[in-house]
Amino acid sequence: MNIRLTLILAAMIGLGGVTAVYLWPGNANLKTALSHHGLSFKLESFKVSRESAQTVKSMNVVELLANAGSSEIQIRIVHDGRASFAHYTSQRQFQILSQFTRSASPYPGAASAETECPPDFIPKVEPAAGPGWSGTWLRTFANPRKLLGVCRTDERHFTVANLIILCETSGSMFDFTLFAAPGDEGMVDMLKEISCGSGGAPK
Repeated sequence: MNIRLTLILAAMIGLGGVTAVYLWPGNANLKTALSHHGLSFKLESFKVSRESAQTVKSMNVVELLANAGSSEIQIRIVHDGRASFAHYTSQRQFQILSQFTRSASPYPGAASAETECPPDFIPKVEPAAGPGWSGTWLRTFANPRKLLGVCRTDERHFTVANLIILCETSGSMFDFTLFAAPGDEGMVDMLKEISCGSGGAPK
């Protein structure tokens, strides 16, 4: 990659591939970083703090972590992700939605041995599309520790959005998970204001 990075750990052998972890300069803009992957991104306030890259089963996988104040965005990029997109999306949505199913009640002596999330708290998966891409979208909440599965109003802290897209031309897949801190809720709708270019894997 021709991105200006400081390498802190490379060729770390892990299960299924080789991982390289990079530490970005403190002023590294997420918009600039994503442009190297063929994506135009509107949330300009996010600064990249970490990037990891690995090859898993012949697929190039990049993960980015970026912050804007107390808000955080986690991004997974799979280049040549066209063949795995449907399976990945299904598994990812199951991972999120399963956290809202019935669970043991944390309160001793509760009338019911199980708690169930009210319908209004359970996220709904919706189709999403934009310039050069299509995918799925859901919105939910997380507690102050960024744990999903929040089923009570007093546990809400972060507004969470998950957007999974496939760029039509490059075949690159992007999985965005945004944790918008109180006061930053406007970031959630802005997350979908992205467009795919003709590029793809970093040069």
